[in-house]
Order: sequence, then structure tokens, then C-alpha cells
Amino acid sequence: RAGQYSNFIWDYHCFSGIDHIENPDEDGIFKIVNDYTGDGWNDQVDDEMGNFDYLMGENIDFRNHTVTEEIKYWARWVMEQTHCDGFRLDAVKHIPAWFYKEWIEHVQAVAPKPLFIVAEY
Repeated sequence: RAGQYSNFIWDYHCFSGIDHIENPDEDGIFKIVNDYTGDGWNDQVDDEMGNFDYLMGENIDFRNHTVTEEIKYWARWVMEQTHCDGFRLDAVKHIPAWFYKEWIEHVQAVAPKPLFIVAEY
């Protein structure tokens, strides 16, 4: 979007895995190795079936501080644009609990009114 809504540039440092690549003959889940992912998936998520860090598509890596700050910025932008009364958080077991705690505190602090926030596990 050429910086229309945010100057943030999403690149491979922002993600920990993908489920598609340019080669149509290969499929699977592909781990992205960068400064934040290190040797493994994020272990601060539900471990019900091994590790729920990866869900689908491009998996956002919450270990990257610039990513978490951009998601906070996005929340503020949504509130300013829509004047919403709250947020519904989907599939929270795939995202570190520490991030949601931090994000909810941020959202409530910058919201012009108390918000209702509900999460689906």
C-alpha cells in the first residue's frame, strides 16, 4: 500500500513460517529462519498438539518487537477509523499470551472509552 496507512514494511523478519512457496511441486509448512526465530518455533503458545505457533498462511513472529509495535499501531488506527466498542480475538492459542496481555493493556490505555474484548481459544 506504499505507506498509505503505515510506513511499516513487512518482510521475512516479521514471520516465522509460511505454508506456500513459489514452487508448485512442493507443499508443507516452511519455517523462516531469521534473527528472531532462531532454532525453533515460539514456545509461548498452546502445546496441546505439539506446538500451535503456526496456524496457516504467513505466521507473524511476535518475538520481533517492531512487529508487536505495528500491531499496537494497527489497533489504534482501527479504533480511530471505526470508533469500535471492542475487539474479538480469534485463535488466541496460536499467539503468545504475553503479547495479548501487553496488547490489551495498550488498547485500553489509548482507547477513548473502555472497550469490550473477548477471545476465542
